[in-house]
Amino acid sequence: ADVVTLHCPLTPETRHLLGAAQLARMKPTAYLVNTSRGELVDADALAEALRSGKLAGAALDVLPQEPPPAGHPLLSLDNVVVTPHVAWYSEDSLVELRTKAAQQVREVLLGGSARYRVA
Repeated sequence: ADVVTLHCPLTPETRHLLGAAQLARMKPTAYLVNTSRGELVDADALAEALRSGKLAGAALDVLPQEPPPAGHPLLSLDNVVVTPHVAWYSEDSLVELRTKAAQQVREVLLGGSARYRVA
């Protein structure tokens, strides 16, 4: 693939889903996009693949530790774009978030069930 993009939860099975072995199987012209969870990718292995030219670039909306520590190896690479994990944010989304939360509380208090239940 020219672009691999991750969209999965972090579980014990998906932690370091992409490590050195998986990154080595990607094309050197490929890009990795992670907007899910930082620990899906072994950050050290990713930094090495990017430094060595085994991977063309990465766009990361998440890192294993947020905020990242000073001197994090991925932050100094020219072929990495790091953005804050706030793509959901807008004034409208904040209003909708609060409205839906209040509606759900009301629904449950009236004997109904929560539509957006989290187990």
